[in-house]
Amino acid sequence: MQYSSSISSSNRRFLAALAVGLLALVAVDHWLYARRGFLDLFGPATQEGQILAKLDKAPRFAAAADIIMFGSSFTRSGISTQPFLDKGILPFNFGISAGGPLFAYYALAHIRPVLEAREKKPVLVLEINEPAGETNLNQFEHIFATVRTRSALIRDFPDLLQHAREHDKTSQFLAGVFLPSLRYRAYGRYVLGGGRFHDGSLAGNEDAGGYAAINSIRPDELPAVEEASGPAPYPASTMTYIERFLRIAAELDAPVVLYRFPNVKHWSSRRTAELVAHFRAAFPTLNIVSLGKEDIALTRDDIQSCCGMHLNANGSDKVAAALIDKLGLRGDRENLARRWRALVDETRIPAPALWTGGSPDTRVAGADGGLTIDFNGTGKNDDVLMSPAFTVYPGMAAGWLNLDMAFDLSAGHIWVAIDDVEDSGDVRNASHVRLPQGDPAIEDRQIMRHGGMTLVRIARTEQVRLRITQIGDGVEGRLTLRRLWSEPRPESPVRR
Repeated sequence: MQYSSSISSSNRRFLAALAVGLLALVAVDHWLYARRGFLDLFGPATQEGQILAKLDKAPRFAAAADIIMFGSSFTRSGISTQPFLDKGILPFNFGISAGGPLFAYYALAHIRPVLEAREKKPVLVLEINEPAGETNLNQFEHIFATVRTRSALIRDFPDLLQHAREHDKTSQFLAGVFLPSLRYRAYGRYVLGGGRFHDGSLAGNEDAGGYAAINSIRPDELPAVEEASGPAPYPASTMTYIERFLRIAAELDAPVVLYRFPNVKHWSSRRTAELVAHFRAAFPTLNIVSLGKEDIALTRDDIQSCCGMHLNANGSDKVAAALIDKLGLRGDRENLARRWRALVDETRIPAPALWTGGSPDTRVAGADGGLTIDFNGTGKNDDVLMSPAFTVYPGMAAGWLNLDMAFDLSAGHIWVAIDDVEDSGDVRNASHVRLPQGDPAIEDRQIMRHGGMTLVRIARTEQVRLRITQIGDGVEGRLTLRRLWSEPRPESPVRR
């Protein structure tokens, strides 16, 4: 009897220890994942952090945007902001790298309450591309970045599990449902070695409207887009999430554009037409417009040969212009500035507090409230053309500081980097910029007309430096710093 009592007592102690251990494990998991402890500790620039950053700002933009675009990096880096602003139209690019219809559905559901409160609904653009064999539509990171409560996971479990099975992610998905923080094991060696995921949006180059320009070497010729036939090869779960997206749009009575990226191989206009016809039949009251390569006349100057054949800034402008023309969008330029300033804190470009580098031909002049810098670099490779430092104020706003820049190089290449004056070794943002303007010797290089660049969290420094370094021998051109703005943190970030 005494022996039995001893075993019973031992079992109780074991069960108590097990319960405490499980509670501790759940508490750590909750802090790392639900409370964003991992991102706060090691930095926000993971895929999850990038997704959450857009989810956090989305309600603010959804309340005012005239057009909202959902998709992958083909959208995020393929539909630019500036052409809309030039027409008085306020856009929000909700594209996320490797995103697809699953993410688009949850992203739209995230801002649905805001859209329901609006009298005039925005245009919703949904990217549709061939998913067969494409890993970008696994969207494993996107599931756990957007569906952040176990109740939501349980509610949508059948469809999410089907999606995971179709993309060979079943075991990872089930492990994530049990303990979402298990996904951080992939970063273990990096963070234990002192690595951090530094501040910054995608490539440090996402503007306030959500567009991130990608500009690299352009191809020798425009790649052929094969005209495949037969039904669109969407897995069942992908069709489910497109239909869920369209169902919300129909309930909102918001017009929809189904956008086929114009540079995807193995996709045809016929497939797009069949897919659009299918969804029009399924949602007869929904205004669905199709946009594809037949609406966008791409040239070799509009794309790049690396990075999945993404569009550069020129091509991204063309897609934005095609959306404006096909939808007949009309903006209000007089009220755009007021609406924009309700979303961001904008200020004039300050005069440089410090100025180093530069050739004797460098001169500075004001232009449209900004700062125009003309330079003629006669030096050698790696010479610093100029290094102006701008004073910013930690109290101006809490969040990100952005600088909108326009380049116009007549010859040569430059390297643009942003760093902290107080710690010049900590580069916040760097971009290799090559901008030929008709020189036959370099005409096959990158073309980039404009792009906003994220600088740094304002609260971390009082001065930031824009370093422009010469690549090769000789460079001539002009840099215009057009706008400086900061994005305040949303009042209610996604912390469920």
